[in-house]
Amino acid sequence: MRQYRPGPLRNLPIQSLPRRLLRPRASGGFSPTNIADMALWLDAADAATVSLDASSNVEQWNDKSGNGRHAGQTTAANRPDYASTLNGKSVVGFSGSPEVLTGAQIVSGAATPTVFVVGRATGTNAQECFVNLSSDSATVGGHFNVTFEPGLRIIGGATTFAGASIVTESIFTLGVSNPSVGDAYCYVNGDERSVSSTGVTSINLNGTQYSVGAGGAGFAASYFLNGIVAEILVYTRVLTDAERQRVESYLSAKWGIALA
Repeated sequence: MRQYRPGPLRNLPIQSLPRRLLRPRASGGFSPTNIADMALWLDAADAATVSLDASSNVEQWNDKSGNGRHAGQTTAANRPDYASTLNGKSVVGFSGSPEVLTGAQIVSGAATPTVFVVGRATGTNAQECFVNLSSDSATVGGHFNVTFEPGLRIIGGATTFAGASIVTESIFTLGVSNPSVGDAYCYVNGDERSVSSTGVTSINLNGTQYSVGAGGAGFAASYFLNGIVAEILVYTRVLTDAERQRVESYLSAKWGIALA
């Protein structure tokens, strides 16, 4: 039996075209979740993910990755504010000790995470921490602090850092390529920075929580952030250059920060 095939759609009047063909495509279309192995996504521009207390301070910052690793603070006096903006979008503001948000551990063991942070520090201590992926203070290499040096401070007898402190709004990309020897990499606004290492022999994350706005063993005063955090993205693996650049371009357009 001969199968019926309709004629070309271009010969039909527009009123006859299927409704699905008339729908405009969404502009852009990229989301950080398009890249596999996302572990955490905190987005201050999305007000629906930020729960405020009666004083307009941040009680909870919800994770958009789908993993439920929300960051919160049960003590009212220790909560950051939600009053500042960057490129017309809200950000979370930290004014030093004792302000910090914490959530469930993101990565563990000999991990190779890639971390993106959009933020600015106004303090003077280069150790001030945007995000710390591990609360382990007993193991060498047991901390993973992203600081505005910019750098990874692998606490417990080892430190890795890169370049001079950055005090303007920036996109920080930091990660670990080989945890067994502590190899790390760093980009600021898409520009690769040389990484110098001091005493780094391994990275071994075995804590119970991550923190935003503070890090270091026991939340030492020098690790509390004075500044803002606009967005944090964590992936559990080393991203390809193409993947990293897509995320950086997304963050650049969103927060109005030019890439190098």
